[in-house]
Amino acid sequence: MLVARALRKAGADPALAAGEAAQLLSAFKDKAEIPGWAAGDVASAVKAGVVKGMPDGAFAPLSQASRAEATVMLKRMLSNMNLV
Repeated sequence: MLVARALRKAGADPALAAGEAAQLLSAFKDKAEIPGWAAGDVASAVKAGVVKGMPDGAFAPLSQASRAEATVMLKRMLSNMNLV
């Protein structure tokens, strides 16, 4: 995920303890659809508060983010980096 990579580059990426990624992702009812290669980045973005999922409890990894959703994630990321 680009958000997690940007957080890492800025030094604002929260460290994940062993097993914490699985615990964070367990909150999403469609966690099985999150690709293994992206699970760590998704968990980091969740822990940072940038990604919260959909209102129905899904992460929706196969859906495209709307402009509004992307804007909210960008604002949360910049806030996390103390840039806004």
